[in-house]
Amino acid sequence: MDATGGDIGLILERIRLLDPQTVRTILIWAILILLSADLLLFLITLVHRVVVDYRDRRYRRAYEKFTDQLIMAMYYGEAIDRPKGSVELEALGDVCIEISRKFKGEEGEFARKIARDYGVVDYYVKKTKSFFLATRVVYYEKLGYLKIFPIKKELEVEIERTEAEWAIARMSYAYSLLIERVEEIDVVLHNLSRCSSVSFKFIEFVWYNIIAIFRERFFELDEYIRAYLISDSEKAIFLRAFIEAVGSYKLLEASELIMKVYEEYRDDTLMRISCVRALGNIGYGGFCQIFEENIKHEDWRVRA
Repeated sequence: MDATGGDIGLILERIRLLDPQTVRTILIWAILILLSADLLLFLITLVHRVVVDYRDRRYRRAYEKFTDQLIMAMYYGEAIDRPKGSVELEALGDVCIEISRKFKGEEGEFARKIARDYGVVDYYVKKTKSFFLATRVVYYEKLGYLKIFPIKKELEVEIERTEAEWAIARMSYAYSLLIERVEEIDVVLHNLSRCSSVSFKFIEFVWYNIIAIFRERFFELDEYIRAYLISDSEKAIFLRAFIEAVGSYKLLEASELIMKVYEEYRDDTLMRISCVRALGNIGYGGFCQIFEENIKHEDWRVRA
């Protein structure tokens, strides 16, 4: 017999049969323990549901209250209640983010000022120190929407030390909301290039944020695009996403740039499709000629 068989045989020889009364006692205790565990889990689930529902109701009431108060304060100068507790801070913060995203200029800045003055920003910054990565990502994103530029350096360090691709992508999105200089686009593109599974549409959303910021600051992206993206096959996906974002933003002054890309990437079917779609979205004056050229294209995707 081999060593394994000998060991098993030795163990079997040492097993002593238990008397029926002992077996009965063990089974009873096992049943009682399992039943108690089931009851405990049921109670925990019930309490958790009650707490979550209560918190959700509080949040909805607070969100509606702060929405009304913020609008009244914005246009009529009325007072806003100080948020009490984390639920009201979350609600006020979400209202400020919603208004700052929908309204530009004075209204958006007013909402961001309320977030700073009423403790929302301090609460978010504290949450970025959380042990949980998912929590940190969410609050970096919220700080990005509120244009809290001082958090940018800390965010960049967080991105560099993170290995989870989903977190890198979402924090890069947050960083795209905080760009102040053309050179910082490289930081975003470098981090997105680390993510093998990031979607094309997501990259387009990132570019949309960047275009919006540069439009607000009256900066031009043409020079950057020509120098760093055009004629670089490795960055073609970023260029294509930029073209799509330009179309979504309806940036008519980018027509010349799109036409340059269109001519340079004639053999790239996907780039051609993005250029045609963008030119149509922005209302390019010579679009009829482009349309006629592509409606007869050999690739069915271009014709479609």
